[in-house]
Amino acid sequence: MVFGPSAPAISRSTIVHDPFDEEAFEEILPKAAGLRLLLAESRVPLAQQLAFDLFCSFYKYFVKLRSPSEIAPECQGHRDLLARALELREHSKLRAFTRLKPAETALATELVLDALLEEMNRTP
Repeated sequence: MVFGPSAPAISRSTIVHDPFDEEAFEEILPKAAGLRLLLAESRVPLAQQLAFDLFCSFYKYFVKLRSPSEIAPECQGHRDLLARALELREHSKLRAFTRLKPAETALATELVLDALLEEMNRTP
């Protein structure tokens, strides 16, 4: 028998989120044709998860990255991308228009995801 705190739950999401964030993403996705098309055509594994993390990074009022030990190994690269994105002045500027606004967030997610997926496809 082991006592003490349990190990942190492993997640594919790099951003701490709640069910309301998931609901906002699931509700806006059918209305966001460009984002849906981008995800449908992507050959990048876990593109949908990266899109959700980006969505959360623009949508949430307060954004907090999970610690690396809480993230599934296949999504560690997403954490690195999001950590760098959150430090960009451009990300902060976009958040001023997207925070808690699903439609605006979906558009910002589409634009940034498109650039990221292109970059990921170019690098082996």
